[in-house]
Amino acid sequence: MKNVQIENGIITVSEINHPTHTFKIFESMPKGYGVWNIGEHMGTDEYIPCCEPISAEQPYHIKASTLIAIKLPREEVLLLRKAAGRYGGTLRELKRALRHKNSNHEIIEIAIEILERIQNK
Repeated sequence: MKNVQIENGIITVSEINHPTHTFKIFESMPKGYGVWNIGEHMGTDEYIPCCEPISAEQPYHIKASTLIAIKLPREEVLLLRKAAGRYGGTLRELKRALRHKNSNHEIIEIAIEILERIQNK
């Protein structure tokens, strides 16, 4: 059973047999961050989880102490979740996926627009 607590700008997600994660709520995504592909394990469709990779060479190794979440409309959260799961959670990964013929360009293009809007420049 998943337990999600949102208070004082912090989201805490705990679930049996999974580590507890704490996300600071941000208004925009800092440079170097990307969408963290944890899907429904976030426990809410109101926030998109974002993480900072430890290195570009190891995108699946993240800094768990710097997790953030950004409040977005549910449709955008679900679309970003889908894009991150299929193509990657960063602008670089999504733009690379656009070059592939078998990619769903509509989803990728919308995900790129959302990420460009929420990222710190």
